[in-house]
Amino acid sequence: MDDPKIIIEDRVKNIGSIKSPIMILYHFNIGYQIIYEDSKLIETKAHVFTRDEISKKGFDNYANFVPPTSGYDNELYLHEINPDDAGYGNIAIINKNFNNGEGIGIWLKYKQDTLPYLTQWKLLSKGGEYVCGLEPGNNLITSKEEARRQGTLNYLLPDEEKCFKLEFAILTNNKDINDFKSKFLK
Repeated sequence: MDDPKIIIEDRVKNIGSIKSPIMILYHFNIGYQIIYEDSKLIETKAHVFTRDEISKKGFDNYANFVPPTSGYDNELYLHEINPDDAGYGNIAIINKNFNNGEGIGIWLKYKQDTLPYLTQWKLLSKGGEYVCGLEPGNNLITSKEEARRQGTLNYLLPDEEKCFKLEFAILTNNKDINDFKSKFLK
């Protein structure tokens, strides 16, 4: 209770007699005041890409945020983050100017052996949603049928169990933010 973090650990088991498809995505929305015009998304080394034209136009600024903007379109970025030595992907959204320069942020880490992909959803709309979603998952954003066609659909065999582990921590000030950067952004 003294640590500003939340740990999620889900165990999924196939109790059936045939292999079963599994597509899992955790969706976390981060909003104001962590995201605002000077906020940044920071992560360990990653391959970042997108598949739609709107997001391609904004690609150079996927890690940056703007004030609420009229007509802002949904953007979707896909991250394949290099894991740390313990096998976790690490990503944070920081606002170093929060509270007169004290800073604040949120750090997400997740086990990459079961959640190899992270989707970033941005909608910075004026008069609507002002949010950035961080979404670790075991597949890219697609339908089950498309994943099956592409050969990327994951399955659980009978009696097989997978553990999905995620952790959210609040970076309570710029010291915490700098500690995150020195540990993960080498």
